[in-house]
Amino acid sequence: MTVKTEFEVTEKAGNFVAGRRSPGKGGKISLTEDEAHFALAAGELKRLGATSGKKPKGKDSPPAGDPPGGDAEGGTETLNPPVVTE
Repeated sequence: MTVKTEFEVTEKAGNFVAGRRSPGKGGKISLTEDEAHFALAAGELKRLGATSGKKPKGKDSPPAGDPPGGDAEGGTETLNPPVVTE
């Protein structure tokens, strides 16, 4: 017997999700993990109880502006240092 899990449809989904008619944004659909794989990766489905992945802005958010190590702070950062061979 195949185990089915309920997933929630997101706003990215079209009329069909994983080969089935979409119940619409926020609707529930029961699929196996294999059936839901690509729709999950595409963001058309999310697991029930899953958050959006976006962090709310608060005290822990870095300030807007130039990233650390940029020219604004006077530092230069080499992302890929040159390779020296002898």
